[in-house]
Amino acid sequence: MGAPLTGTDLRAYVMSGGGNAPKNFNLRMGKKRCFLIFPIQGSERKGLVSVEVKNKKGQYDMKLLAVDIPMATGPDQLLYVVGDEEEYRVGGGLISELRDPVIKAMAASKEFEDRDELEDKEDAEKERTS
Repeated sequence: MGAPLTGTDLRAYVMSGGGNAPKNFNLRMGKKRCFLIFPIQGSERKGLVSVEVKNKKGQYDMKLLAVDIPMATGPDQLLYVVGDEEEYRVGGGLISELRDPVIKAMAASKEFEDRDELEDKEDAEKERTS
């Protein structure tokens, strides 16, 4: 991806669990999970980070840390830093459900940048002719 790696303001997350639930005639506090996804950019290419953490006794236990790396040729690469494909599919593929709108937003931001650049050129041309 190339150094330095930087994040963006774009991100999506879902919190789940954390409620009270009866278990074996006792009231049990459920554990909260957070599913987070955000794009990163290096000097050579962009990627998408997927994270799942679970709150256990006030500490965060990372269950998944994966990076989607789009390749110029061939299929995209999915690098698992923590966890595996099974963790990636947890919750009926919740991370992959979050991934689609983020990918669309990333594509739209590129389109908006291109459109802004074109409009700037048009504005500069108008200023020169007037």
